[in-house]
Amino acid sequence: MPFKCIFRPHYFKKGLFFSELMGALLHNFYSGIENIIKQIFNEYHFAIPDDQSWHKTLLSEAVNNEIITDKVKYNLEKYLTFRHFFIHSYSLMLKENLIKPLINNVFETYECFKKDIKKYL
Repeated sequence: MPFKCIFRPHYFKKGLFFSELMGALLHNFYSGIENIIKQIFNEYHFAIPDDQSWHKTLLSEAVNNEIITDKVKYNLEKYLTFRHFFIHSYSLMLKENLIKPLINNVFETYECFKKDIKKYL
């Protein structure tokens, strides 16, 4: 299934299953972005943070190393925050109003991220 089709909410009935599914997709989306950033850090010998909040520090260091822009960092922080919530909460706590803004912005975030990292590929 193409990337854009996965995030089309009208393909699924809304409810708990929808929230769990979209939550898992958003989790995987951010994890993939983070893995790409880590690969760039490794390839260009940038130090990968190892502090307690290394996930957030990684985004800041990606800006400092001019891998991504502040705008992309700002957007990705929303997905990072969601991923943390998704990992440490119960699926019953997932609400559509929490997920919907992230789903609505996922394509723009992805396209801006691709544009930023193009010089590293």
